[in-house]
Amino acid sequence: MENYDKFTESLTKYIENVKQVVSSEVWIDNNNDLYIGEGGEPKKIGSNIVMASGTQMGLLAVDKDGYLYAYGIKPYNGFDKDFKELTKIEDVKDVVKVSSMGDSAWRFFTLTKDGTVYFKQYDGEFTKIMDNVKDIQGSYFIDKQDVVYLWNTKGIVKMAPKLQINLQKDIANTVLLENNTISYYAGTGVKFDKDDPKIEQLYNHYPKDIKQVLFVNYPGDSKEDRVINLKLVYVNTKNEIVLYGVHNVYDAEGTVDVNTKVSRSLDDVSKIWEFIRNPEKN
Repeated sequence: MENYDKFTESLTKYIENVKQVVSSEVWIDNNNDLYIGEGGEPKKIGSNIVMASGTQMGLLAVDKDGYLYAYGIKPYNGFDKDFKELTKIEDVKDVVKVSSMGDSAWRFFTLTKDGTVYFKQYDGEFTKIMDNVKDIQGSYFIDKQDVVYLWNTKGIVKMAPKLQINLQKDIANTVLLENNTISYYAGTGVKFDKDDPKIEQLYNHYPKDIKQVLFVNYPGDSKEDRVINLKLVYVNTKNEIVLYGVHNVYDAEGTVDVNTKVSRSLDDVSKIWEFIRNPEKN
């Protein structure tokens, strides 16, 4: 794809037969082949890959036999040396999933078949940090009793059972769901104070039929200073995509100014984009 760094004015098909989009330049196709896009023709770098995490600069991948692989430049590939080809890592076996923190894989976690989580920083060794785990998402771990934990540099924080994790680009903006609405837990593991009037109003404005959050933002109003709005794109409990906007979301007088269902068609992608983009201040 030439001129891949330039914006297009209309939807343009780039690739097809895609199973997993790992990042804007990395994907796995339906044949379990791993590709990277480098601005020209896509380059196949691996086969029999079931999942991957990272970017073209550095990534980690897992094959159908539970082997871990690394590719790219240090430290973005999770190691202190470069890998020009997808390279098998022998230090850990029976891997079912790998997750990195944000776009870069310089810190990452692996989950093995027996429920063990290993942590590795690019300049360190694989270290066992938790067991009895059934899933990892970013730096969140879900144990076999459905309790959610969060890893940070101070250790592992126990949060709550049955939280649904909606990962965003960075952990501070990750959304946690509870009982079909946004939870009082922040993406950083801190629970907001329900007694704070502004926080209470914010949560009163959240929809109560959320199945999955696709996008959330709290932009300042383009016309009124000190007014914060809500822009939310979510899948509701009927599997419909909803554009949901609230003007002055931290105030009891805040009003819902957008509540529109859109389809999964390509034609409606432009409607989603127009909704989430922030208008310039007057």
